[in-house]
Amino acid sequence: MTLGTFLRVRTDRLDTSSARKALQRREDLDRQIEQLAELPTLAPVVKQLQCFRGISLHSAMVFATEIVDWRRFARAEQLSAYLGLISREDSSGNRVRLGSITKAGNSHCRHVLVQAAWSYRHRPQISLDLKRRQQGRPPAVIQHA
Repeated sequence: MTLGTFLRVRTDRLDTSSARKALQRREDLDRQIEQLAELPTLAPVVKQLQCFRGISLHSAMVFATEIVDWRRFARAEQLSAYLGLISREDSSGNRVRLGSITKAGNSHCRHVLVQAAWSYRHRPQISLDLKRRQQGRPPAVIQHA
C-alpha cells in the first residue's frame, strides 16, 4: 500500500467518523430543543407560532427565546422595527424618501423570519405537518396564520 492510498483510506475513515459524530450531536441538540419547547413558559408561544406556514419547531423557538415578551409590542410596526424590517427614511421638508429596510435590531430573528416568509410566496397549501401543528390551537390563531 502506498502512502497516498493509506492517507486516502485514513482520511475517508476520519471523514465518516466525523460526519457520524456531527449527525449524532445534531440529533442530541434537536432532542434538547424539543424538551425546552415543552417548558410551561415557552410551550404556548411555540405551539401558536407553529400554526404559521414556514415556522416549525426551530423557528418558533428562535422567536420565543429571542423576543420573549411579545406584550412589549403594542403594534406590528413596533415588532417590525425591532426586527429591522422597516424602511429607511431620508426626509427633508416636504420631500420624503423611503429606502431599503434598516436592518437594525435583531438580525437572527430577521433572518429566520425571512426564511419562513418564503413559504408564503406560493399558493397556500396546508400540509399534513402544518395541520398536525394547528390541531388544538385557538381558531383565531389558525385563521390569522
